[in-house]
Amino acid sequence: MIEINGKHTDAVVQTPDGHDDLLDDMAVEQIQKMVSHEAFQEPVAIMPDSHAGSGAVIGFTMPLGNRVCPNTIGVDIGCGVDAVNLGPLPEFDLREADKKIREAVPFGFEVHDKPIAGFRNMPLEPMDDMLRHFSNEIDEHISHLGYGNFYIDDLLERVGYDKERAEQSIGTLGGGNHFIEISKSENTDDYWIVVHSGSRGLGLNIAQYWQNKATEERNGEMETIDYEAIREGFEGKEIEREIERRKAILPDPEHVRDTDLDYLEGEEAHGYYIDMLFAQQYALLNRDKIIREITDALEARKKGRHIRSIHNYIDFSDGIMRKGAIKAQTGHHSVIPLNMRDGTLIVEGKGNEDWNYSAPHGAGRMMSRTRAFNELSVGQFSREMGGIFSTSVGQSTLDESPMAYKPASVIEMAIEPTAEVIDRLTPVLNCKADQ
Repeated sequence: MIEINGKHTDAVVQTPDGHDDLLDDMAVEQIQKMVSHEAFQEPVAIMPDSHAGSGAVIGFTMPLGNRVCPNTIGVDIGCGVDAVNLGPLPEFDLREADKKIREAVPFGFEVHDKPIAGFRNMPLEPMDDMLRHFSNEIDEHISHLGYGNFYIDDLLERVGYDKERAEQSIGTLGGGNHFIEISKSENTDDYWIVVHSGSRGLGLNIAQYWQNKATEERNGEMETIDYEAIREGFEGKEIEREIERRKAILPDPEHVRDTDLDYLEGEEAHGYYIDMLFAQQYALLNRDKIIREITDALEARKKGRHIRSIHNYIDFSDGIMRKGAIKAQTGHHSVIPLNMRDGTLIVEGKGNEDWNYSAPHGAGRMMSRTRAFNELSVGQFSREMGGIFSTSVGQSTLDESPMAYKPASVIEMAIEPTAEVIDRLTPVLNCKADQ
């Protein structure tokens, strides 16, 4: 365990004993910057799979306060992993299954030619109920007319996203570390589909819109002097002295201010929560439709459980912000994908307050993507994937090879205080984009 103390709050990094080296120096710098920033004032718990991210550290958790920094959650709002039990299946050809999956589900930047679902498929009324409940929980009135057509049209116009593209993107995977897997349960030999995807381009635009808003708000605070208020509050020479004092603390116009952690509060924060909930539900619908497309393509059906784990979101039920972390409340079941070789853990939460009722969302990067491309080889990658069918093993995916991630055994050991492993899903087929 590593403790990092800041000006406004403290962070505990939940590394297991003897493994403090899991945390890289850049991640430490990002955590230090966050706990010393006025946007973060609640207890911070950092997951053992943590690594440096764009704008904010990955593996971050904190109870929601009065201020929220959109970069904390990041650009793939609602990104997560779903695992669905297909039950026992007759023997099937893995190469043919890979082909059918890729024909049914667009990968990378591709979208469906025609929408297979639309905003009409989203649970709009239940979303209204969720927002009202959340508003009551935080004891703040969130002004919202409801998630209807007017809201959707306004959202798309505000964030600059095309409605047709948004609907064509439902049921699409994306690239990077997003994946589709067919796995087998260690406990039962049942087959499972595991899908990792998010809110696609719509979530990106929503996140960028609100982070830009946050920067506008903070710039507005910093760059103005209320001369009239000074004249009313001071007399004689004190007026000039106060004006000069305030000018001295204004940012240097030649200096580029660090805007990564600019935050929202009040009505602006409420607007972000409204759009955040929408993006989270959009991401859930996206994964639902991916799974439906796969089961139809393979002529399979859900025979058992459907476990959903979100890892870039605000949890509107327990009020925890999680970036690269999953819920681990008592009895809550989640999935933790480790890497392409080692598959996925199904876990049950223990409700550990010291961990902010959370668990890691995966094994976490040990190498940057650039370092992985420079130091790893396709031959080594191929050997590590022995026994698993994948057309995604190659030069373009070296940054996603098992060797680029933290050791699965260490992550499994690390989660003991917060979650219990109840099953393991071993991959037989792994599909990723080559972009």
